[in-house]
Amino acid sequence: MKQFANKFFSLFALMLVSAAAVTVAYAPVTQAACNDKLLTFPAWYRGLTDGDCNVSIEAVGAGKSDEEGGKLAVFIQILAINIIEIMLNAAAYVCIAFIIVGGFKYITSAGSPDGNEKGRKTITNALIGLVLSIVSIGIINLIAQGNGLF
Repeated sequence: MKQFANKFFSLFALMLVSAAAVTVAYAPVTQAACNDKLLTFPAWYRGLTDGDCNVSIEAVGAGKSDEEGGKLAVFIQILAINIIEIMLNAAAYVCIAFIIVGGFKYITSAGSPDGNEKGRKTITNALIGLVLSIVSIGIINLIAQGNGLF
């Protein structure tokens, strides 16, 4: 069994490295290269760049006067939205980790009713957290796009 697990994880690691190499080798060059994502995390500077991928206050807040503090206010709003979305994505990944931990607790409880209950409760709470974080990300993106921030 141990040999099978070692071979399985070795094959999985090889497939993961191969997929990453192919993705990097054939990644198309696009105009939106400065708005790339890593896993599902948006870049902190998403929506804050000019045409040359330089972060600039002048690139945001079109139509807002400087007297109102329009450009700076929009810059800060976009930055805050990006940071909040990054934190919510991190929360979603933590919830997935807790689903795995809860499953491990449930499987290794050896028929103990207390262990089964702890595992089920961990999985249930993690699923609730995952749904909340995904819905929150959607609401934030909907509000940001509705206000013309992205």
